[in-house]
Amino acid sequence: MRHYETLFIVRPDLEQDVVDSIASEVEKMILDTGGVLFESDIWGRKRLANHIKGFAEGIYLKLNFGAETNTLGRLRTFFKMNENVIKHLLVLQEYEKPRDEPVEVAEVE
Repeated sequence: MRHYETLFIVRPDLEQDVVDSIASEVEKMILDTGGVLFESDIWGRKRLANHIKGFAEGIYLKLNFGAETNTLGRLRTFFKMNENVIKHLLVLQEYEKPRDEPVEVAEVE
């Protein structure tokens, strides 16, 4: 199982219960395919740097989860087919193994 993070933006004109249902639908999709949910955050309404599909704002949602690769295809399809999702990003989290010795930090003068 690998660790992933997804950040997706939904339309700003949606009611809070619709935003919650989209988030729970994505969470359910992850859990139904044998995944594990580590973190689920709704960041709220934020201003976009550029207009996306005619919107200057969007509601941001972020999930950290563990899943097999077959889950990713289902999530991508959901994000593309759902008209309320205006943008999404899905990335693999690369975690560095702990070191035996502390890392040396250069002193700034």
